[in-house]
Amino acid sequence: MKTKQIHHSRKARVIEVVHTVTLEGDGTGEQAYREVDRYWSTDGKLLAENDPYMEVAIPACNKLRHETLKDAEDYVPVIRDRNFGTKKEKDNHRLHAYECQECGFFHVGHRRERPQ
Repeated sequence: MKTKQIHHSRKARVIEVVHTVTLEGDGTGEQAYREVDRYWSTDGKLLAENDPYMEVAIPACNKLRHETLKDAEDYVPVIRDRNFGTKKEKDNHRLHAYECQECGFFHVGHRRERPQ
């Protein structure tokens, strides 16, 4: 018998954001015209981006993208908090921010364990 996995939200709140939709691209196959949705905090920090081209152009890179290394470093405690009380918590010490060689953005991931 297959069991159903349950997902629980630990926190939820309504926040005020600025939603922009911009037309981007130059119309070529490499940079097709498309609408890009971005969500910003009221003080101008980019919170999230939905660019359909990026999803198609970089399929191998399936991680949350951060514009700067500092933004990615600031996100490390968020993931550690999310992992608290789960089986992932044991690997929290290996979390770090890094620049992705595939997409050029910054991500948060685990440092590889060195063989002893």
